[in-house]
Amino acid sequence: MAERDGKGGYWSGLEAAHRRRILLWGGLGVTLLAAVVAAALIMPPAEDGPERPGERSAEPTRTPEATPTPTPEPDPSPDGAPAPGPPPMPGPDEGNGSGPDAGGGSGTDASGPHLVAYRFDGSIRVVRTDGGEPKVVLEQDVPWYSLSPDGRTLAYGADRGFDLVDIASGRTTRIPARSPVASPASWAPDSSWLVYSVEASDKGESGELRRVSGDGGGGALLGTGSRPQVSPDGRRVASVRVSRGTPVVAVIPAGGGAASEVAATQGVRGFAWSSAKGLYAVVPVEGDPADTPPRIVLAGLGGGSEQVWKVAPGGRAVTLADLRTAPDGRSLLFAEVGDDGYSRAKVLRAGKALDLSIRRDTYPVGWTAESSVLFVEGNAFQGESTDLMRAKADGTGRRVLVRGAAR
Repeated sequence: MAERDGKGGYWSGLEAAHRRRILLWGGLGVTLLAAVVAAALIMPPAEDGPERPGERSAEPTRTPEATPTPTPEPDPSPDGAPAPGPPPMPGPDEGNGSGPDAGGGSGTDASGPHLVAYRFDGSIRVVRTDGGEPKVVLEQDVPWYSLSPDGRTLAYGADRGFDLVDIASGRTTRIPARSPVASPASWAPDSSWLVYSVEASDKGESGELRRVSGDGGGGALLGTGSRPQVSPDGRRVASVRVSRGTPVVAVIPAGGGAASEVAATQGVRGFAWSSAKGLYAVVPVEGDPADTPPRIVLAGLGGGSEQVWKVAPGGRAVTLADLRTAPDGRSLLFAEVGDDGYSRAKVLRAGKALDLSIRRDTYPVGWTAESSVLFVEGNAFQGESTDLMRAKADGTGRRVLVRGAAR
């Protein structure tokens, strides 16, 4: 067969067929590529698998937010009304807290708000021991006042008796007495009851010691004595009674019973529980006249005592007063007191006394639940401004809680 030349020849036909096959396979390739791209665009991304050791997530781990726990409603009281709660004290945010020598003190029950009571411009107020907005409890001045450890009730002196005021509601209950109640009442640690002393008609005799529940009911006669103070465990009551013409601390069971005198407290001028088994007491130096500088002894209920502090001789004529033991039992707050409102609050710890006064007079108030000290700075008798202060037991961290407050 003869070979064809030119257009339409044999070789020309082969070349044309080759070009058609190239175009066909090229078109198929483009179509396949387009299908792959389209599938990649419309398919959902695969979920992340578990991390392998050594791998780190692209996003940091986030801590889930805590869900707040709702505050439960208070249990109803027996009469069906809600039980009164602690006073609402806005803002952020004190042992024994109070001694028998002066009123005031602080509520130091760890289960309730930590409050301190104070005087301000003819009224009685409370404030949280770490600051906040004060609350007016009484629009009047009173002879004495004593705040319950749970911060719910304030006892205060009135004519022929005393009153109990519920701080949250303002409801007042009168506790009548045939004679004045001259010294502050003392609360049990759980705030369920308190003791007080009714003055005797004869100044040489001991007063009448009585107990009443925290709501004003269930009154009972315990015995005789004055300036009572409940022990830290609530099992005993100590008070001052006159024995053979000399004041001495006597201790009785909280429910009443026989009294036992603490021999080392003869001539006592003031006292405070150190623990459930002992007392701090201000007594004169043995064998010296009554006007010599006093000392503080630690007296055991079962006998025995040791001197823990003595006023240096030759200095200003002072006495020791306002003894208040810290909640942890390690420190004693007291004051050296003299004429013209002179007062130097001191913290006694491990046999050493720290003076809280820097330039001005200071007056003990009590302790916080964390064993920080509360005191008033400034001598109102001499016309100075006064402030309610808080500081650590070593005197550091001083801060003003209320300006213009008095004890």
